[in-house]
Amino acid sequence: MSTQILIKDATLVLPLPPSVNKYWENARINRRSIKAIEPGGSKTYNGRKLSKKAKNYRIRFTEAFLTQGYPRFGSSPIAVEVDLHPRESNSQQKGDIDNFHKGLFDAATKAGVWEDDSQIIMLSTRLRRPIPGGGIVMSIRVATYAEVSESKAIHELFEQIGK
Repeated sequence: MSTQILIKDATLVLPLPPSVNKYWENARINRRSIKAIEPGGSKTYNGRKLSKKAKNYRIRFTEAFLTQGYPRFGSSPIAVEVDLHPRESNSQQKGDIDNFHKGLFDAATKAGVWEDDSQIIMLSTRLRRPIPGGGIVMSIRVATYAEVSESKAIHELFEQIGK
């Protein structure tokens, strides 16, 4: 039985994931939607499957992750800061800042950075200047629920809204 060494913080420089708009593709045969089973996995999607771009990104993420010390956080609650550097582009097409989290976090889960992205209790994303090919700088640290606990005043505001 191997001992897993868990760390308290890490910063990873990663390739830019596909946007959520390019993450899934239709699974169709003869113009009919089919149930697609993810290769090597047990997830079934009605009429949708991971795109080739998403699968390729998982491989590229894992390669980058392995070359940067293979930091692992186990099941600890974590805080994540994402610096998003979009691709340089001559087109007028603009990406939304929130379209890249799905691919990034799924790849991190698959690579073993953490057990599940539901462990993220704090998330900050900054849009940075475009660079050729795009990229992500993701800083991760162990967090505590005390850092995100709400005050009594906030609970009272929620009670008022709920009435």
